[in-house]
Amino acid sequence: SSGINAEWPLRPGRYPLVIISPHDQDLINDRSETRRRFFDSLLSNFDPIYLSCLIDYQQLLAQRNGYLKQLQQTQKETSLLKTYDVRLEKMANYIFETRKKFVAAFLPVLQSVYRQLDTDETQMNIVYRSSMHQAKLSDLLAQSRGNDLRVGYTTVGIHRDDFEFLRDGYSLRQYGSQGQKK
Repeated sequence: SSGINAEWPLRPGRYPLVIISPHDQDLINDRSETRRRFFDSLLSNFDPIYLSCLIDYQQLLAQRNGYLKQLQQTQKETSLLKTYDVRLEKMANYIFETRKKFVAAFLPVLQSVYRQLDTDETQMNIVYRSSMHQAKLSDLLAQSRGNDLRVGYTTVGIHRDDFEFLRDGYSLRQYGSQGQKK
């Protein structure tokens, strides 16, 4: 035996590790999908329920999107969409609440570390942007149903959420220097 556990990649959270790379700026510069993937990976390592909900949400979302594409071509009955919506909402609620709690808990840590690194009075902030701050997912899906049917995919939900990094209230993505982004 080589002493290497072949199952360890399948066990998130078992080996906490932080890696710093030149691609870290991608977290700020890239699309919202990159930031969501980063936070989803982080949260999945510490919360197996989060990981399970995320996997189920993504699978169900893919099924809903496939059904929307079918409906574009066949104009069948849309009642199955409501079933998808109810199931999506259950998982989305857990994911949304977990992300919201994490940002609230992590923000003071980020601000404290940033104060140690930067000698000026700069204020760092992370804003979790989600349509679920304004309404329940079922309401959002009902409101966007016509648009979803037209475009053939789900246009609202936690898969559209974003995390924005702010420095003194300004978007680090738009106004931050390369050094600040690192």
